[in-house]
Amino acid sequence: MSAKHNGFDNVMGNPMFHTGFNKDQFEHYGLSSKKLGYGFDAFILLEERYDLRIQIEATLSQLLNRDIKMEWDSGRLNPVAYNKISEKSYKLHKDECHGIKELLILLTHLYNDENESLIIDEPELNLHPQYQSFLINEIKKVLHNPRFRKKNIVLITHSPFILDLKSTDDLKSVISFNSTFDTPAHIGNIAEEKLKLFGGLVANLNVHHKQLFFADFPIFVEGIFDSMFFQALQNKRGISLEGAGSCLIDVGGNDKIAQYFYLTQSLGKKAYFVYDLDSLFTQKIKTKC
Repeated sequence: MSAKHNGFDNVMGNPMFHTGFNKDQFEHYGLSSKKLGYGFDAFILLEERYDLRIQIEATLSQLLNRDIKMEWDSGRLNPVAYNKISEKSYKLHKDECHGIKELLILLTHLYNDENESLIIDEPELNLHPQYQSFLINEIKKVLHNPRFRKKNIVLITHSPFILDLKSTDDLKSVISFNSTFDTPAHIGNIAEEKLKLFGGLVANLNVHHKQLFFADFPIFVEGIFDSMFFQALQNKRGISLEGAGSCLIDVGGNDKIAQYFYLTQSLGKKAYFVYDLDSLFTQKIKTKC
């Protein structure tokens, strides 16, 4: 299953769904979803799989203060949400905001143990950064749950919030593409000896630092004022660093230059480092670079 969000919006925007999902078309909805990679069969799964519905209801109730009910009207299924805060009911598939609909659909297919593999294209679309982090946490729970028989999950993303890197094992799962469509880079088979050169950096990468994974030519500077200076300089020149496939990353000092160098090198990126001259005499750079 690949969650194609634009396709989902097109399908759900079709007036034929405003009155609900026709029961006679359930099989067609399911086959179309699997063939095209859409996720709109989630509502049907929630009607047919009571265990899934219980799990989704518990999650959304705790996270968003919403209850979900499946109501039938003249042979059509209408997913109904109840907002505990406003104490109002409304049609979930028609009147709910995009982010919560997307989260519901992603979680339904994530919790569905009938799917051995799950490919999600841009899971961050329409999701608040906090919900992106929540989704990643739920994915990790599934991956460590023996019930799902080592489910394979592939995320195609442009969001640093989706890159939840806590260890070198997490880093090994990242495949980095570039704008020239060269062979994607990854460190899955890197020698342990080289991994130690930057392994300690991984757990300290924040959202700002993770921009390096999405840039072909990341530029590293020592501090925030260096970053502001170079950004202002490029703006004055009328040049967009981001448009050129680059980004400015301040790393808070020169003690991690060597680690960033080896990390970007392993990911096949042409990185640039703009540091004070005294950085050349630091012990870590002399011994590692």
